[in-house]
Amino acid sequence: MVTQKGVAGLQKASRTRGENKLDFYPGQVLHTKCRQDHCNVNVIKRDLSTKREQWSPSKKANLRSSTKFDFANDCVLCGRSTRDQRKKGDVSVYQVRTSSCQTNLEMLCLQRGPGDKWAKTVKGRIEYAQDLHAADAVYHQQCNINFRTGRNIPLAFQAHVSEGKKTRKYGLKTRIDTQPFPK
Repeated sequence: MVTQKGVAGLQKASRTRGENKLDFYPGQVLHTKCRQDHCNVNVIKRDLSTKREQWSPSKKANLRSSTKFDFANDCVLCGRSTRDQRKKGDVSVYQVRTSSCQTNLEMLCLQRGPGDKWAKTVKGRIEYAQDLHAADAVYHQQCNINFRTGRNIPLAFQAHVSEGKKTRKYGLKTRIDTQPFPK
């Protein structure tokens, strides 16, 4: 049961919380724990801080990639930077100069199938740019060969990594019986 002094404390706590719709009167029956939590200064601070966090502007949504893809400096196929190679005058970096190159890459993406993660990534980049020639897109010659032949896909794009060649480390190929001369 709440006394007059208790009503004053509850009303003060309600004003601090910004709750003006609660009415308290002497003789009202309240749960002891609820009344203590409602008037506790530390609980009030905690509740007010969580209320501010709920109404604070939300953070900008992050996209899947943290950095923006730069068609003029990143390989369309592997996504790695070509800046260092282009500065050195390396001939293994080429620009997409025709629309037929883009068409061929799109066809290769379809041929590689929907289960190919690398093809999905390349197709997404092509669809985003819409016109690789206008975007001044570049690619590594080795990546182009790898993508066209379906071999030597970079590890980042492989669906599963094979265990490699199984070799035996020690011993013979066949099992030798423990008895030297079987009967």
